[in-house]
Amino acid sequence: MSTEIIFQYPGIRFFGDDHRIYSNYFENCPLAIQIGNGDGEVADGAKLTCHDRPDRVFIGFNTLINNKTGFYFGRRHNGLGATAIQITGNLIEGGKRWLGFNKEAV
Repeated sequence: MSTEIIFQYPGIRFFGDDHRIYSNYFENCPLAIQIGNGDGEVADGAKLTCHDRPDRVFIGFNTLINNKTGFYFGRRHNGLGATAIQITGNLIEGGKRWLGFNKEAV
């Protein structure tokens, strides 16, 4: 996903592998970028209907202005988390917090 403008909207949430999220603009969003907490790994044989664990995702060079939470990683019962997530070179200005875990940011 690149070059999107998201204003006063829930932002984006992703699951799965090898995404490149870059050069986007988020302003006044409740959660600008939500990193999914997967409940399966398709590469290891999980069903295609699972929330595939995010692996090898690049999040860079985005602009986040006055969002309630910039980046958020939520909890999931028996969640597998996410692996190799690279967050670099993002511009973050204002807002309540730039990083939230579990339910603290919602």
